[in-house]
Amino acid sequence: MVTWKIISHAMPGSSHLEQGKGCEDVIKVVTDENIAVISLADGAGSFSKAVEGAELATEKSSKWLIKNFDWAYSAKKSDITNRLIYNTIKKGLIRKSKKEKSKPKEYSSTLLFVAIKDNRYIAGHIGDGVIGVTTTEGENVVLSEPDRGEFANNTYFTTSSKISKHFRLHRGTIVNIGSFFLMSDGSADCLFNQTDNTFAPAISKFSSLLEGASDEGVKQVNNALNNVMEQHFRSRTNDDCSFIMLQWTNLK
Repeated sequence: MVTWKIISHAMPGSSHLEQGKGCEDVIKVVTDENIAVISLADGAGSFSKAVEGAELATEKSSKWLIKNFDWAYSAKKSDITNRLIYNTIKKGLIRKSKKEKSKPKEYSSTLLFVAIKDNRYIAGHIGDGVIGVTTTEGENVVLSEPDRGEFANNTYFTTSSKISKHFRLHRGTIVNIGSFFLMSDGSADCLFNQTDNTFAPAISKFSSLLEGASDEGVKQVNNALNNVMEQHFRSRTNDDCSFIMLQWTNLK
């Protein structure tokens, strides 16, 4: 039986704390005996319903991947874009906006996800933030880089026009992969050097701690992650920060 090991944390940035706001990053985890989906969405702070949009994007994408993983693993990217991004997420945002008498763009967020089933994975990415992997050799490698957009501090969202050009899809086997991790742009400011595409040593440390950890051990590693983020990240960024890492055992 597969054992999924997951650590995660999301926290509001200093700018939101000063405004009396909560965290607009959303993390979602869905697991079953043979499949796991982790997702992360960073609600666009300039829009009024960004958290709701981030919640919808992670919820809809997770459920869709659980149901459609086998088809999506071998389908054309254009077909996945149509079914997942347009028919599931964007239409869901439009329905929600009509129900709440708002505009779809008010629900803007980024989206990052990784789904694993058997020995295969599917990863998807819209906007900034980073998707990375830790190899079985202990090396941290970028799977999907931030898509910053045309201007500084700009990116693309689930509500952006021509989103098909900015939806990045990655598929493969987990051979030689020991863990996947997702981070929002706030966490990337602290853990990722975009100049040379390298990660802070903390990534390797957390990945190493998870190896062989019991259920109680995973909780302790998660507490350590929480402490590191709460104590050190706010001195380096005023943005919301979120991070999630997934490992597994007995996966064939």
